[in-house]
This record gives sequence, C-alpha cells and structure tokens, in this order.
Amino acid sequence: MSLIARDVESNGRLDAAVSAGLGFLPFFPLANGLFTGKFTRTSRPAGTRIAELRPEIALNADWDAMEALEAFAAERGITMLEATLGWFLARPVVSSVIAGATRPEQVRQNAESSTWRPTPDDLAVIDGLFPGTGAVAS
Repeated sequence: MSLIARDVESNGRLDAAVSAGLGFLPFFPLANGLFTGKFTRTSRPAGTRIAELRPEIALNADWDAMEALEAFAAERGITMLEATLGWFLARPVVSSVIAGATRPEQVRQNAESSTWRPTPDDLAVIDGLFPGTGAVAS
C-alpha cells in the first residue's frame, strides 16, 4: 500500500482488518522511495532502488500529483516524507509504517518524520491528489 497503490482499499483487506480488530501494516509505503522527496520529474539520484532497479516507478509516476504533494507539504512547512507518513498514521487501521532504509540517516529521517498528523481537510487534499477507491477503513 502506498499513495499510488491503494488496491487494499477496494479488495477488502483493510475492512477485514477493521472487522477483526486487527491493524494493517503497509508494504512498500514509500513506493521504493518515490515519496521520500529525493526524486523529481527529471532527477533520479544514482544508487537508489528506483534509479538502479525499478526505473519504471519514476517513469510511470504521476508527476503532476507528486509536485502538488510537494507544494502541499511546503505550504505546511513539512517534507513530502512527513506528509506521506502522516497520511498513513492518520488512518486508525494502520498499526505502524515501516519504511525501508539503506543508511542510518534514513532511519533517523523516517523516525523524525512520523510526528505530523493531517487534519481531515489535509487528508481530503492528499486523497484528491492520489485517489484510491474512496473507501476509508477506520
């Protein structure tokens, strides 16, 4: 599950977790690093998973939506990473967000970026940028 892969909202997995009183742990929540803020429409840092192993993620990304999320984050004085993790952590069914890291500083950034929580209006804006099914498990 990520902002660009939201099929768990329509295939019943989130609803099943809620019904069973369980939490959901998203897999690849940052879309191989796409939502870290280090990628742009024209820049793919060398040595990253996207640049080296999964270039199709950046090639197929909705850069208009990505740039709008970056602007949304900047307006609130937060990073894209904070906006993304906040979106996940504002959903009661999400127990935790384990974001991959290959360097110690990335672990620190992930931990430090987990404190911002969006308002309901913020959630609506983010959901509008990356529309899922409209289903919101809580």
